[in-house]
Amino acid sequence: SAICTDTQWVPCPQCADSHHNEVVRELVDVGRVVTVPLERENGSSAPLYFALKNLCGDGDDLYRAGIVSYVGFIFLAVALIGLGQYMKWKEVEIDELNATCTDFTVMITNPPKDAIDADEWKEFLETVARVSVSKQQAISGEDSGKISSRDKHVTCLSVAFDNHILTDALIKRRLLKRNLQISLGVTQKEFEDLYTNDNLNDSVSASKPKAQKLIQHLAAIDSEIRDLGMKQYNVVKIFATFETEVGQRAVLSALSVGKLNQKNNNTTALADERYAFRGKYVLGVEEPEEPLTIRWHDLGIPSRVVKKKRITTFTISALIILGSFFLVRWIWLSKGAESTSLTIAILNMVMPHVFRNLNHHEIHSCEGKKQRSLFSKTLAFRWINTAVIIHLITPFPHSISKGEHLIKAVCAIFIAEMWTAPMFQFLNIWGNIKRHIKAPRKTTQETMNLMFNGGRVELAERYTNSTKILFLCFFFSAIFPGAFALGAVCLVVHCQMDKFCLCRVWAPIPNLGTHIADLNRTVIMPVLLVVLSAMNAYLWSGFPYDNLCETGQSAPGDYLGTHSLPNTGGNITVMTGDKAFMSCSQDYFARDPIVFPALPSFQGQKWMEDGQASVVALHAWTSVATLGIAAVYFLFFSGFTKKVLSYFYPSYKPSGVIFGVDFSDVPGDIFPAYVPQVKPKGFTYPLVACDITGIDRRFIGWRDPDDLNLDYLEHNIFHDVPPELTQDKTKPIFGIMRQWTPPPKEEKEWALE
Repeated sequence: SAICTDTQWVPCPQCADSHHNEVVRELVDVGRVVTVPLERENGSSAPLYFALKNLCGDGDDLYRAGIVSYVGFIFLAVALIGLGQYMKWKEVEIDELNATCTDFTVMITNPPKDAIDADEWKEFLETVARVSVSKQQAISGEDSGKISSRDKHVTCLSVAFDNHILTDALIKRRLLKRNLQISLGVTQKEFEDLYTNDNLNDSVSASKPKAQKLIQHLAAIDSEIRDLGMKQYNVVKIFATFETEVGQRAVLSALSVGKLNQKNNNTTALADERYAFRGKYVLGVEEPEEPLTIRWHDLGIPSRVVKKKRITTFTISALIILGSFFLVRWIWLSKGAESTSLTIAILNMVMPHVFRNLNHHEIHSCEGKKQRSLFSKTLAFRWINTAVIIHLITPFPHSISKGEHLIKAVCAIFIAEMWTAPMFQFLNIWGNIKRHIKAPRKTTQETMNLMFNGGRVELAERYTNSTKILFLCFFFSAIFPGAFALGAVCLVVHCQMDKFCLCRVWAPIPNLGTHIADLNRTVIMPVLLVVLSAMNAYLWSGFPYDNLCETGQSAPGDYLGTHSLPNTGGNITVMTGDKAFMSCSQDYFARDPIVFPALPSFQGQKWMEDGQASVVALHAWTSVATLGIAAVYFLFFSGFTKKVLSYFYPSYKPSGVIFGVDFSDVPGDIFPAYVPQVKPKGFTYPLVACDITGIDRRFIGWRDPDDLNLDYLEHNIFHDVPPELTQDKTKPIFGIMRQWTPPPKEEKEWALE
């Protein structure tokens, strides 16, 4: 590390101005300026000022160390770019090796509100597929006049409605019924008999006020559900699954237009008039997320509510970050580096749970986007809490000095991160409390089973756990190269503990897609490289970290001689010709405005020797180049550019090769498709929210081992409403799921041209 123990007290006549000079005031506050009283011959007294000068690292030493640091930056840049490219290749490879329902499905994002007829959608989409495939054959020169019937066939189709209020009411009723059953102390069958025959009030005595209150709430929620069942609900999304990837890609290519054309319903943007739904609607289409990650409950919530909740949660997150700054600052000033590092490690471990609870109040269309939101909040907190705060609260002269210095604090943070979070992961305190204390005291099998569910793992939190260590390494590596060794140990320990928890502690999670991986590759990695290059320049420019510059003059006559320095236990002898020093700001961050890039030409009062100036200039210009390359990459080669262009041009481009297996032929007892279902807290399994009559049960995506008939009656809220409310097919209150048998493989039909 760059800890400097070679120091010397030097004359600093201009250090007298501590009232108006912030640099001098900081030197006085940290004890690096002392005063010696001087009695003059005329009887007056005036103090002499001496400042502590760091003597570590001349220009040549700093030049050599800076070049080594620069080589390290080049290596890390190549490694991170290579890792990002490797991750991208693996994403495509995994997608091509594993067929999922997403590969066959088209999601329509803006269907007409009254388009509830699944057969109408099937006919329209099959027509689009037939026309599009025929056009593609003509372009490729393979036009035989016929296409495969399977290429245009829609096998499954789901219609989602804005019925989230009804869904919430049904979930609430299930929870009320469970609590009432527990309160009455009866079996589930006995409770259902009482509930069905309206005998609940007769079975509850006056000695059970809690049960009576639950019955009142249950009656109220029953009335609310009947009222909600009479309402008309609007269509919000359509999920159409084709039998082949050829059909899916053909429809996506045909219907893909710019978002502005979608919003303005510009039918002239379509390549064929038959691509307009009902002859007048321009549809927005995209490939959906994985089926089990769709948040069906949130699909129909108005966008104004979505935005309001996100603004609220991000505001609270910002206030939490601000509060952590003041807490860490207070611990640093009152307790020192060790206590501060432990506080930072504990905050890094605890606050993601707070952000997770905040994130539950947000509304997202899929779990991947919800994880991305959690990732952004947790990442901002952990980066600021781990590195930025400790940098801001540490006085600049204490960066490499003895005592409670910056490097000591950074080292302590690494050590704390190395054992605190892994230890608590291994102990799994809450999981053991649930299994060994709460579970034996549960009165129903379902509630006891909930106690044995694994802990919820958040992919966003695991990503930020790794990038936090990298950020801390990159931020301080110039003055603390040992950060790379400590960071490597931290990453190994966290990796091994995560592997253990995946097998023994955490519950399985569905395929969340590539949201966080893409964000990490296209944004976080470039930001890390920019931080590394910029901080290298700033930290090398700060040497010798004493805020002292030569005045170019000798010490005044009053300073000559030997003086006893109070509170230091030492003496200083000033001889004729000894240099005098003055305060100067060596901290480019403290300038107003902040200096960027950190070039030696911005010194003002010169403190850098030639070797140091050369290496600082090298790092500074590299930081400019890195920032420019990162900006160009983000603007023109990342998802940002694609998102902007999607407003004006069709955005769909097929990726990877076609898997080659038809949808109905994909093997497996479980193959998740787009079956409307919700995942409320307090239930062992998700709750299906549609009529699954005639649907292949493997498409639901999960199975209850106790459901031997595979009827899912215990897990389907469709059956929780009176039959008369679901019989009117012209006014559905639940999502619709339809399945059709595909035609034989060899069957072909004439194309529509």
